[in-house]
Amino acid sequence: AIWGALGRDRAGRIWAGISAGADGGSALLCRHDPSSGQTVAMGDVLGNLRRLGLHRADEGQIKIHSRIVEADNGWLYFTSTDEEGEIDEGRVAPPRWGSHIWRTRPDSDRWEHILAVPEGLTCGAGFGRWYYALGLWGHVLYRLDTATGDIARVTVGAPGGHMSRNFVVDRRGHAFVPRVQLAKAGLAAELVEFSPALREIAATRLPHYSAGPKPGDSHGITGLVTLADGAMLIAASSGFL
Repeated sequence: AIWGALGRDRAGRIWAGISAGADGGSALLCRHDPSSGQTVAMGDVLGNLRRLGLHRADEGQIKIHSRIVEADNGWLYFTSTDEEGEIDEGRVAPPRWGSHIWRTRPDSDRWEHILAVPEGLTCGAGFGRWYYALGLWGHVLYRLDTATGDIARVTVGAPGGHMSRNFVVDRRGHAFVPRVQLAKAGLAAELVEFSPALREIAATRLPHYSAGPKPGDSHGITGLVTLADGAMLIAASSGFL
């Protein structure tokens, strides 16, 4: 599975993260060149953790779930994550091995490690110098300034068992993330705008966000596109635009 792990570099090549199938496995990053039709492997998570001396015994990183985002410095940014123990006998918990934030050059399979976090980072977005990653549970938002290396974190809020599959970042580097609460009819959500300083700017109600009464029934924002004028369209898993 690729999930949402797709991206494009400035040379027009397509990047995809291929997930492993079982606990303890390693996700693989691939690059496809449309001009030649060639697809090549550009490194895997556990291989790079071992190369950097960061791998823990029995650690798995079975998913690259986030989009692959090119910053204005030419590096590609993405996250890897584990799933082991995420939901164990009804108890909602972060994955056993947490997640990692990475960056790589478009022509290298030797990645640079930025940060290890306890949450399961399932989606990423960015523009210019700013890269963001969102993790479960609780919609924990990380912000990376790719120019300085500064990292900040804020909990936006979501019930255990629910995770939006995407969020958006506009041309100003502002992030828009669902804040979700349990309600009688399912999930009540609003789209919260954050500045790069992670200061809350505004919140807009998201009607029709919920696809079912349980937190896990809804996948939040599942589709997005940026138009030529900078306007952004999002689609919820309930089917509403």
